[in-house]
Parts: sequence; structure tokens; C-alpha cells
Amino acid sequence: MTRTARIPKVILTLYIFTVFTLIPLAMPTGYKNLGEMKCSLFLKAAAVFTPLFLIFLIGAFISGRTRLKDYRTLLTLTVIFAANLLLSSTLSADFQKSLSGSPGWRMGLFAFLAMLVSALAAAVFNSPGRYVYIPLLAGAAASSIIAAANRFGLDLMMPRLSAENRQDFIGTLGNINWFAGFLAVTIPIAISLLFSDNKKMRTAGSLTLFILLTAAVLQGSNGLLPALCAVFIVLLVLASADRTYQRPFLTMLLILGAAMEACAAAVLLFPGAYNGPADNLFLRDAGFHIGLFIVGAAVLCLHFQKKEQFDNLPRAEKFILPTVLTLAVLLPLVLLMIQLTVTLPRNFGTYRGFIWHVAKAGFKKLPFLNMLFGVGPDLMGDYLVSVPGFQDLISAVYGNAKLLNAHSMLLTQLLNTGILGVSSHLILVTFALKKGLTALGAYKKEGSPEPTWLLASLLGVISYEIYMMFSFDQVTVTPLFYILLGALYSENPSRTTVGS
Repeated sequence: MTRTARIPKVILTLYIFTVFTLIPLAMPTGYKNLGEMKCSLFLKAAAVFTPLFLIFLIGAFISGRTRLKDYRTLLTLTVIFAANLLLSSTLSADFQKSLSGSPGWRMGLFAFLAMLVSALAAAVFNSPGRYVYIPLLAGAAASSIIAAANRFGLDLMMPRLSAENRQDFIGTLGNINWFAGFLAVTIPIAISLLFSDNKKMRTAGSLTLFILLTAAVLQGSNGLLPALCAVFIVLLVLASADRTYQRPFLTMLLILGAAMEACAAAVLLFPGAYNGPADNLFLRDAGFHIGLFIVGAAVLCLHFQKKEQFDNLPRAEKFILPTVLTLAVLLPLVLLMIQLTVTLPRNFGTYRGFIWHVAKAGFKKLPFLNMLFGVGPDLMGDYLVSVPGFQDLISAVYGNAKLLNAHSMLLTQLLNTGILGVSSHLILVTFALKKGLTALGAYKKEGSPEPTWLLASLLGVISYEIYMMFSFDQVTVTPLFYILLGALYSENPSRTTVGS
């Protein structure tokens, strides 16, 4: 590879390091205005990296080093998505605010256009190699250790705002939803390293996965459970059809069981110290010592695993694609239909029932054109305040606070960018998953080492889509999601193998 060809890969690595390690870990002023500070860092980083990505992308296509037709699908879908965002901003009541987004969130037009460009860069330039995992694993582990300590009253970084905030502010991410979203993507990346042909990377992945799963059990977001279940289901399907997935899958189960038992032991050893949510289903299951059963089953299966190799890939391909699309596309779409047609109890899912009801009512009051294009990127909160009677309804539950998102990504997108925005997102994800699975199948047919970055991208996108059924886009994880999404469109995933 020439020095010129290496430059954009190095820039991509620096961008990944910035959005995935520096921004999640940064908290120079403690928890005060932490969200806005991280948003500001991301927008500044995007202002630096986006022009660089565009320059090298244009250069790669013009020079002929990269064939335009190889990325026609991604380019077409990206242009459609970007055009929808532009129209949504143009038609909004506050064009200027739609550019940068609402304070504390900043998921406006600039942010999404920058992330779409980064997806193109990830597809064309690929991951630069195994060293990209070092900051990813180190940053994720550090944040998770701090968050786990917070759950037992230990502040390793700096004091939180007050004793009353101990449930709401944890780790370096601050908000529990932000931290759970971070775990929803980092855990699949750690899992992918169990499939590496490099022993050191497998060891690093195993240790990091144990730390992340321990933090996941303790932190208390029940919305993270279905995301992790989706990842396990996908890997179970792969393992049942291709035995090269079986040992890593069983190793993953062993680590999960060990993490659950470690958390159960910590709660027993330090009675009364745990200050997480009382309705933490994950920790409750750990208290029943389900982890012991998981460890025992995994060890037993590993012991009796036969050594003969076989490849049943054709059947696996037919089975895995419907499973993946059902989990990552159909389920979120079904939930969106339920949110728009069914009124759930207001206290469902920590008052998500109430939030979804308000968002549904707000969407139904939109003019037809706004139903198509939305009220503008990140302008849902301003719109709901402008609807007569809605602020009184919201204030009855949340006081003077604005309802800036619907605590469900697609429902939030529906209000912000309309039916066309939701459609653009789902189509982009659908083609990415299909292309990623095709690339994974090609590896098996060629007998090549497992492409860990490709697998990390596949699992990360699935997990993100499931978790965001109950959460929202955020600067500490959504930029990485678009990197993983772009990687699935790559025409040269072999370059992303950790063992290379």
C-alpha cells in the first residue's frame, strides 16, 4: 500500500479514536453540562474530519483507485438520506436551530451529514488494522470500570452533583441511557474479538468483554437486555449452522455467566452499597445465580465439542438473513406501528408509555407535508411546546423540562425527519446488513480467517437498532454506529481482519 493510500486510513483511525474514546471519556468540568460539552466536542471534530474525508473520497473516485460503481448503492442511499435531511431543515420553523440541533443533544443537520460522510469513508477506506482496537477496548473498559464503581458509591473520577443523582449520573457518559447505548455497541465489538485468529486479541477481547458485561449487569438499563439478546440470537444461529462459530459463542456465554456471578457476589459482599435502579432485571437474574447455569452449560458444551470441521454455509445464509432483518429492521418497525396505534400505560418503561403517547399525538397533528419530512432535525422538543395544550401535559410529568426526544429512535425520527426520514434510515440499514452477511459468507467459502471488524460491524449495527427501540441517537455512540454501518458496505473487508 502506498503512503498516499495510507493517509485516509490513518485519518479514519484518528476519527474513530476521537468519537469513540476521547469524547466518551472527556469530562473536564465533571457532570455539569456534560452532555453539551460532549456535543460541542463532536461538532468540532466533525468540522475537522468531514472536509478531510470529502477531499480523499473525491480524490479516490476521480483518480480511479476506487470504482464509483462499487459503492453505487451506498452513495445513492446516502444522497437520498441527505436530501431528505436538507428538505426537512428547509421546511422547519427554525432553520438555524435545525442545523446544530437542540442544546444538550445536537443531533441536527450538521451532525447527521457529517456521520453520513464518515460512513462513506468507512466503506471506502476500511478499518486500518488491529491497532484500531487498542483505544476502543481501553476507552470502553475504563469507562465501564468507573461506572461499575459508581454503582457501589465509589467516585473514581470526580464527585457527582449530589447523592440524589447517583442513579442518573454514572461513569464518564453521565446519563444512564447514554452509557447503555455506549455498551450496546462496545459489547459486540469486544465479542467479535473472540473470533480473531490472533491469541492476544482474543485474550484482550475476553477481558474487555467481562468488564463491559459486568458494567451492563450493574448499570440498570432494562432496554439493553433485548439488544444483547439479539446479538446472542444471531451468533447462536451462526454457531448452529457453522461450527467455527461454536467455540467463540460458548466462550462468550462463559464470560457472561462469570460476569453475572461476579455482580451477584459483589452485592452480597457489600450489602446496601449498590445504588442502581431497584427494577434492574439483569442484576435480579444474577441474584438467582443464573450465571452459574450459563457457565456450567458453556463448559459442558466446550468439553463435548467434537473436533471434526464441517461447513454448512448455504443453509446458514438462508436462515441468518431473515433472522437478522427481523431483529434489526422488522422489530423496530413493528414497535413504531404499535407506538402509533396503541396507547400503553403511561408508566410503561419508565414513563415511555406517556412519552410515546405525546409523540404520537404530536405526529397526528402535523400537516401532511411535515408528516413526510418532519418538523426538522432535532426540533421535536420545540414543536411539541408549540402545540396548544401539549406543554401543560408534559409539565404535569416533567415540570418545565422539554421533551426533546421520544425515547425511541424511529419515533423521534418520525417527528424530526418524517416518514421519508424513517424510510431512508431503514433502507440504509437493510442494504448494509444484507451486504455484510454476503461478505461474511464469502469469507467462509474462501476459508479465510474470521473478519473481526466486519463481524463487529454486523453485530454492532444489530445491537444498536434494537437498543434504540427504547432510546435515542446521541453523540457518544451514534457516530460510531455510522462507522460500523459504512464498514458493512465495504468492498474490501479482508483488509479489516485483525489477524492480518
